[in-house]
Amino acid sequence: MSLRIRGHAGWLARCAVVFLALGIFAACKGPKRRDVERVDRFSYPDCGRGALPAGEVLASGTLRPAVARGGLPYVERYEIRRRDCLVVATARIETSLELTDLEIVYDAAGKPLRVWRRNTLAVTPNPDGKPDIALYELRGEIPTLIHRRPDGGVEYQTLGGGRPVAVITRARGLLTPWIRSADLAPGESVHDVVIDLDTPDLIRADVMLRREADMERPELGGRVRVYTVYGREAVFTDDTGAVVGDLAGLVPSERASGPMPAPQPLYGGPDPVHTP
Repeated sequence: MSLRIRGHAGWLARCAVVFLALGIFAACKGPKRRDVERVDRFSYPDCGRGALPAGEVLASGTLRPAVARGGLPYVERYEIRRRDCLVVATARIETSLELTDLEIVYDAAGKPLRVWRRNTLAVTPNPDGKPDIALYELRGEIPTLIHRRPDGGVEYQTLGGGRPVAVITRARGLLTPWIRSADLAPGESVHDVVIDLDTPDLIRADVMLRREADMERPELGGRVRVYTVYGREAVFTDDTGAVVGDLAGLVPSERASGPMPAPQPLYGGPDPVHTP
């Protein structure tokens, strides 16, 4: 479900949209997360022709702070590929404390089918990095969560709030599919049902993506498009909609000062097909 707002609408029209959005939120939110004994497991998405091919890269980037904050490393690598009839977006975020691997699979219409996340510790004596793994399954009647804790225990939940049409994660680059799908002109916005991995309820029905006026950002090489999420978190994209930085200071790696931080352990690499 989405609600689009054109720029330069009158005050009354904007107020009407706000009340409508609130009504949609109340209607779609439904029950919150609920612990359950089991949830349905779905096979990894494919197109009916066997394993997915490597496919073609639609967008990619390596982002890090223009100037390291307090000397703390942060590196985000993301890639979006068309793989047969699906689009698969992946990201890896490396800090000095935690490593995050992400994968989102979208159908041919651009709707997310599943979201997979693995958090591991940057420094630990455990050879597997003490993984915390979550699979958010969006293909059933009700979205579900399978969560494997670092101690090996598994939890199951159902997620109220409706079927998400967009995904928000820690990775700025993984906003690219939502931005491209929305296809907004400056001053336009859209309110979508999203799954936001950093909010308690996970699925929210009142999330606004808005395209602001383009800006000149010398640290990003010139003119960029500007998008805000929740009306406050600004990201910058190139003219294709691929994220190239954010207002907090992320820039393409080649534009950042100082050397690239040393790679962090992979712990065998992400395995979204067989885990959790």
